[in-house]
Amino acid sequence: MGSILFGKFSILENVKDTQFLNLLILSESGEISLSAEGCGDFEKSVISDDQVLLDFNLKGEFLEDKKDVFEAKLYIQRSKDLKILVNQVTANTFKLNDPVEFYFFNRKVVIEFSLIEGDGVFWGHLFYSSRPSKSIKDPFQSFDWMVGLRTVKRASNCRIRAKISFF
Repeated sequence: MGSILFGKFSILENVKDTQFLNLLILSESGEISLSAEGCGDFEKSVISDDQVLLDFNLKGEFLEDKKDVFEAKLYIQRSKDLKILVNQVTANTFKLNDPVEFYFFNRKVVIEFSLIEGDGVFWGHLFYSSRPSKSIKDPFQSFDWMVGLRTVKRASNCRIRAKISFF
């Protein structure tokens, strides 16, 4: 596992599993992790010291009876110091292009999901969950918040971009 340090975050990469990304968001008061895992095919691009793009490639026919309809999702570590806003108000759902803001310590992280290829209807949700690498499945004992897009319907191939900005 390697680590790449940027101005406001560090990327931990597991070279054996290319579909895993863990960001450590750095602060003078501590750190908090944000991860993409268990969500299929994605590509990452580091734009600058304060922005990362993740493109989720949604391939094949979408099945409405599919168990996991969250095809693009991120996990952010739960913390008593974490405050979450959507469009600057407290909420637990969001739409494409809505800024989902995470405040903790002296940091702000904004995640915006957008559809950059294909057609589809998606609805964003925030709820307690544990990333797949954690063994606890009970949401009341979970370690994380899941920030995910639930697919309502979509074309056979779509591309969702998660823009993660650090302030």
